[in-house]
Amino acid sequence: KSHYYSPELDFYNFPYAFGQLFATGLYAQSKIQGPSFADTYRQLLSYTVTNSCEEVCKKAGFDITTTDFWQSGIDIYAKEIEMFKAYVEKL
Repeated sequence: KSHYYSPELDFYNFPYAFGQLFATGLYAQSKIQGPSFADTYRQLLSYTVTNSCEEVCKKAGFDITTTDFWQSGIDIYAKEIEMFKAYVEKL
């Protein structure tokens, strides 16, 4: 969708970009924590009713105000890109 890439619509695009990177960061956390992440995730969901995003995540054990959280999600995409490039080179 072309409107995702329009710089004039940053107010519109931010929630999508935030949501995608946040979800990927959570996925990275789940890989680190393993099966115990299910409990962390349930806690995270229960905190969302009355807390800010920063507070929710801090209570769940990670800090979205640092670049480390966001980088963990970006690293997943970087790894997938490298896997794709390796696959294409074999064709």
